[in-house]
Amino acid sequence: MRTTGKKSNECCYWAGIGIKLPTLYIIGNGSGQIPDKDQYQPCVIFNPPKGYQPTGLEVGISNWKQYGSKDKQRYFVVESSFLDKPQIELLEQGLANFVQALQENLDCFPSTGLVAVHYGIHISKQVNVYRMPLKPSLERPLDMFQRKPLPCVFHNWLGERRIGFNLINLMDSDRLSWPSLYLDKPPSEYPIAQTDPFLELLALFKASPLEDNKSALIAGFQTLSQYEPTAWLNYAKGEMLKSLEPYFFLDRDSRYTSNWWLYDYAASKPLDKILHILMWCQQKLYLRKGGL
Repeated sequence: MRTTGKKSNECCYWAGIGIKLPTLYIIGNGSGQIPDKDQYQPCVIFNPPKGYQPTGLEVGISNWKQYGSKDKQRYFVVESSFLDKPQIELLEQGLANFVQALQENLDCFPSTGLVAVHYGIHISKQVNVYRMPLKPSLERPLDMFQRKPLPCVFHNWLGERRIGFNLINLMDSDRLSWPSLYLDKPPSEYPIAQTDPFLELLALFKASPLEDNKSALIAGFQTLSQYEPTAWLNYAKGEMLKSLEPYFFLDRDSRYTSNWWLYDYAASKPLDKILHILMWCQQKLYLRKGGL
């Protein structure tokens, strides 16, 4: 291993990549400030742009598709200026080892960030995660080709947040700090829902999207997106939230999906708001019960 800085031997003893770090920083690509961090502790960044060379104790992690690799068996590509090739290969394998269990829990391939957090708590005494809410926008640009999906819809974000909160519940606060996972309450226009909005949403998802019916379905999504979040919370249950997860992502290996709303510009905006509400309800249930 190449060392960097006077504390490198002290803090970067990745024990033959049996690895155990005092502190690991994980910096996502979401919004927010990056707090002051110890420059002598490793810092993970995701999907660095082509040609970018991680500096100091930065570790760049990309998924194979983002990196442009054709080797689908190499799930992740690790780049670092202070690790040698054998250590990088061991890190890539360590990350890959967490994929199967997470994939079975999510019913789709996990995000690089979620995998990195799971691996991080196994190799570091303290993990600090910033700018990683696991909540990308589902809103489609107006000029986007209708049959082209957003890259983010191939991940189960509602499921990833469920796993994230359970992980926080299992860890002491000094083992895992993840402030960006907590969302603010979504805004609303209607004060109350007269019936269970979860059942209404499920009915819309299961309705046939015939051309003369699609506008009505989108209007239904719009109405649900405007309900007061606390009205949703009154009916929220962990089992129902989990049952709704498949409606918010696509199967990368399937050419057909019934989730037409993920390709529809008009539907994508209210669905993004609804997903925010569901995530907030999920968060509130976690805070009430200490687990999901």
